[in-house]
Amino acid sequence: PSAMWVLYKVMNGDPNDLERLFALQPAFKFVVAVFMIISSWAILSIITAVVTDHMIVATAKLAAAEKKNANERTRAKLGMMFEDGDSNSDCKLTETEFFELLADDKLRVEEVSQAAKVDAVDMKDLFYVLSTAEANNTDGGKVSCIDKQDFVDGIMSYSEPVTQRAIFRLEKRLTTVMRDEARQSQAILADMMKQISLHFKAVTENLDRRLDGTNKTVTRVIDSVGAMAGDIDRINSQVAAVVKLQYKANQERQLLRCAVNSVAEMQNQANEERQL
Repeated sequence: PSAMWVLYKVMNGDPNDLERLFALQPAFKFVVAVFMIISSWAILSIITAVVTDHMIVATAKLAAAEKKNANERTRAKLGMMFEDGDSNSDCKLTETEFFELLADDKLRVEEVSQAAKVDAVDMKDLFYVLSTAEANNTDGGKVSCIDKQDFVDGIMSYSEPVTQRAIFRLEKRLTTVMRDEARQSQAILADMMKQISLHFKAVTENLDRRLDGTNKTVTRVIDSVGAMAGDIDRINSQVAAVVKLQYKANQERQLLRCAVNSVAEMQNQANEERQL
């Protein structure tokens, strides 16, 4: 124990107990000097660094926990603020509701300004940055609005520096939006193609029905024309027969006239003979 006490005193810069040893062995001063350097400078510095590092880590953890609690409290306040401003309870804030929410209470403006780390003058830009959704207005059109998740997350991260993680999240969101847009476009295109196919089928069926009706009409017309042609042939035959009868009647009339003339001549001769 006495030796350990002497070494402890030497480590703290008190080598007086070793003066008799130095008197007997002066070269031993070099060994003690090396021991003092290693023990007092190196070991104590390492211990100090370790203790300091633990203190820094503990302080960082405590600060992170306090920051997390503060963020949770701020998120809760922003959520309640959003619900207060959502007049129609559709989980969306239009531009009118957003500015009415901030115009009602200056304390809210200050809270939002502190959470987003922006001036009250720049609050108008905050809506245009966060309004990524749409809602139906009273006229049946579309207006820009903010949903609850974007309202809370956007205000909390509005002034945070851009990190690689944020870029990855943005790329993922863009990819998701593009994928959703592609799926919606494909669904719309498929629906349009289906409607076009149904319309084309209906038009084709209508044309087929009209063509069938036209073919039937043409067939009836052709049949009528054929029947009329048969009637015309019969009429022509009857006309030819009538013409032949008229020709025979004319011949008989001529023969009758000749016979009448012959009878008249014979009567004249008979009269002349009676007169003689």
